Amino acid sequence: VELAGTSLTEQMSLFSSAHVVAGTHGAGLANLVWMNNENGRVIEIAKSDQPDCFQRIAEIKGLSYFRLNSKPGENWIVNIDELRKLLK
Repeated sequence: VELAGTSLTEQMSLFSSAHVVAGTHGAGLANLVWMNNENGRVIEIAKSDQPDCFQRIAEIKGLSYFRLNSKPGENWIVNIDELRKLLK
């Protein structure tokens, strides 16, 4: 889902009904605050030097959190097998 151009109401609806949210580190993941599923999972794809602010939101919401760090110097490249396992 491309969040740019999506209204706040639509973003709230999308995230409040989500069971799994996977995305790259960025402002869109702030929408985790709308997740209602106590069995929800968050998979953040991040660069190793980026802060863990979304992990803290997930903890507060009681969501399972997983972070896949991209390899240093690469642009959002992660192990696809690890990502597949987390999406199951």
